[in-house]
Amino acid sequence: MTERHLAQIYGLTDTTMKNPLPIIMMHLALASASAAQNRAPERPSAAPLKSASSPSVGDVLTNYVTAIGGTAAWDKLKSQIAKGTYENDQMGPGSHALEVYKKAPDKWLFIIRDPDGSVFRQGFNGKVGWNESGGLEPDQVALYGHLFGLRSGIDLPRFLPKMKFLKKSKVGNSDAFVIEATIIEGNAEKLYFDASSGLLIQEDFGGASLRYDDYKEVDGVKVPFTIRQEGSPNSTIKFKEIKHNLPIEDVKFDRPKRP
Repeated sequence: MTERHLAQIYGLTDTTMKNPLPIIMMHLALASASAAQNRAPERPSAAPLKSASSPSVGDVLTNYVTAIGGTAAWDKLKSQIAKGTYENDQMGPGSHALEVYKKAPDKWLFIIRDPDGSVFRQGFNGKVGWNESGGLEPDQVALYGHLFGLRSGIDLPRFLPKMKFLKKSKVGNSDAFVIEATIIEGNAEKLYFDASSGLLIQEDFGGASLRYDDYKEVDGVKVPFTIRQEGSPNSTIKFKEIKHNLPIEDVKFDRPKRP
């Protein structure tokens, strides 16, 4: 699999690879229906902001962190192994197997397996970012750090100074609070938080929209099982299983040595 295919997977253009936008979907997406029965004790509910017309950004973000399980629940997760599928209308018919490995504080690895048997790997071992063809540029490391950071969801409020409330709008049948955020300098995006649940349900950046659907609670944290990208390309990610706090050796995140 080539760098061009990787760009198709995440809908990245040359421009967005040079000036990467934080795609918050992946660090939210790692959930599993098979693990949904392993629930933590009941957690606090998100505060009701539904009737508010223009809540503060701080209230919306606090509601969001609570809705996805709260800081204490996420702090218990030291590692995460997730498996699922990826489909992309520019990569032909059929699905691609996807595996994601994450380890606190900042290590990550993803593996994409094509139906023809080819494999693409990309990772960060805490010091060096890499893929099959070489090292990653700093902007790429920053982008994928946002994609795969184990704590990215609950860390979102630290960007509060670079956010502003725009409006209350509709996403499908849901009322949503729309926030403009600049997490990567020079790149603004829009985040849509469901006014009732507090959950992130849409993200707009560049010419694409990401839709987060089918949230489930797994081990005390709430995540979407399905992420759909509407734009070029159209794509769907579905995670089938997740396991938390299994041991992962640090060497797993190093670039494999060539034969």
